[in-house]
Amino acid sequence: MPVMFLQAADAEITEEALNKALASMATVLREKVDFALCYDLRMLRTPSMSNSSKIINWMNDDELGPLLSQHALITCVMVTRSWAGMAISTCTSVIQKLCSASKPVAVVYTDEERDDFLREAIRKVKVAAEGAQEETKE
Repeated sequence: MPVMFLQAADAEITEEALNKALASMATVLREKVDFALCYDLRMLRTPSMSNSSKIINWMNDDELGPLLSQHALITCVMVTRSWAGMAISTCTSVIQKLCSASKPVAVVYTDEERDDFLREAIRKVKVAAEGAQEETKE
């Protein structure tokens, strides 16, 4: 299963960079291929309200929102061990419970934790998919 890595840099989030990132994600989603998604937010600067609104609107887009829900089968969020990291972790947990409780989601702090989570989650998704294929054959 392919993994899409989105890594925040310690830099100002410009409208141009955000538009490019969202356009790239939209291109991937329109391919309708299942994938794992890893957000590395360890170096993320606090986004502006306009950038936050743009991301929320993009996720709620009539075309892209359903594609994201359908094809992003696994989500991993990397944060720092800080107050900001704890806030992101809490928000991620709430969103997961409300939106996609059946999909593997984890908040991790290190590359090793990320790799372990992704490896195990991808294995479980593949096993579940194989089981579903066997059921349809019967």
